Amino acid sequence: CLRRAPAAHGQRERWPQRPGLAASRAGPPAAAAAFLFSWGSGWKKGGGSGGTMAGGVARSRGAMVFYASAAVAVTGILLVLRRRRRLVGLPLRVRWLLWTTKKGPLPRAPAAEWLQEQQAAKVAEHLRGVHAMTEFERWYSGLTNWLPDFLAETKGTSLEIPVRDGTTVPARAFVNEAASGGWAQTLVLNFHGGGWVFLGSGTHDAVARQLAHRTGAVVVNVDYRLAPGHAYPGPLQDCVDALKYVTSERGVQLLEDALGCRIAASKIFVSGDSAGGNLAACTTLSVRDSGNRGLLQRIAGQILIYPCLSRALIDGGGADSSYNKFAEGYGLTKDDMKWYWYQYTGVDYDDDSPGVEANVEYAALVDTQASVSMRGLPPTLVLLADHDVLKDDGEAYAGKLRAAGVKVETFVVPNTIHGLWDKRSLDKSGQRIFLHAASEFIASRLSNAPPKPTRTSSRKGPLSRHASVS
Repeated sequence: CLRRAPAAHGQRERWPQRPGLAASRAGPPAAAAAFLFSWGSGWKKGGGSGGTMAGGVARSRGAMVFYASAAVAVTGILLVLRRRRRLVGLPLRVRWLLWTTKKGPLPRAPAAEWLQEQQAAKVAEHLRGVHAMTEFERWYSGLTNWLPDFLAETKGTSLEIPVRDGTTVPARAFVNEAASGGWAQTLVLNFHGGGWVFLGSGTHDAVARQLAHRTGAVVVNVDYRLAPGHAYPGPLQDCVDALKYVTSERGVQLLEDALGCRIAASKIFVSGDSAGGNLAACTTLSVRDSGNRGLLQRIAGQILIYPCLSRALIDGGGADSSYNKFAEGYGLTKDDMKWYWYQYTGVDYDDDSPGVEANVEYAALVDTQASVSMRGLPPTLVLLADHDVLKDDGEAYAGKLRAAGVKVETFVVPNTIHGLWDKRSLDKSGQRIFLHAASEFIASRLSNAPPKPTRTSSRKGPLSRHASVS
């Protein structure tokens, strides 16, 4: 539509003028832009005077500023709503991950080579920083050598923890740089997830650094030995031994010397996500049942992030159970959990033969009967994702603790899936909510003050929270 008009003799070629629009002397791009601006601003036909042109340009610029401001405002509102979990549905990044992730069948009796290959791939993905930072943060870090505060302002050390069969398991401890030469607030022992079969070896170091940076605590990541080569109760025994060693006078002194700070270890915490949440809960229960009252009294709280604590709920729930609603397409699947339970315990999830429950009573805590009481356990924080097969596990265990008179807080973060605790890149705002809740819980237990209310609601607010005080 912008073809050149033929020039008269002795004159330059000119561009056609729309009524009210002066000819552009800058060539086709400027003419096209002016044409579109004038069309978008709704100029009236006729009147090509200079005054009309000046007024039209002013109106056009005003319209552009208005539209640009509206776009920025709408984008900002959407970002705030997403950050506050007010928008319905999973974040686009999570949807893309679920759509592009393809899963193959899991072998019932996996070969050692296959397990090593899978473990190496998962660990390498974490160590490359794929999950420690978002894509933009990784790009900006590569451009300017910038690092997030939790990486730039924390330091760590490695240690070997002796366990009961004469061997050692590796661990790493992290603390905020601000504690150097001073005091760390408390000690947190963290057990990584991965279905008792995968991860560890640094996969959860980034989230441990974030927790240490937020709380001022020393956070210790324990690499317990993995199933099926070291099946139940092996990983649980490693975790119990790690807790005893790290909280001993020798263990605390070792951490203080390596990190260059004093540690207020009179109150400690145990935490874990998924299978690590199972091990954290079972470790605390094992300490209580061992009669070690001194160590139990030092455990100020346990933080369980979407823990897996039931075999019976896999098929025992109704149509609305989390195992049936999110059986496929949400990362962790129902079939995955059947496979993980078998690799860990050596028995099928639905095996109800006589004696099976007694043999795994410190694994599936939701399924245990009156033989294992929950009384006397420390206050507990249960953090859950709403699009997760393990959501019912956490809620059932929280209900069991409340029935035993234990103080429990549960948080259900909406529009999130399993696995966000150690994956900042997957859902940064969701992970931020989890870390904030964990930090507030630790602070409240250290000060013996009631936790600050975040957003108490059933389903109206972005965060479902239920608290029960014994």
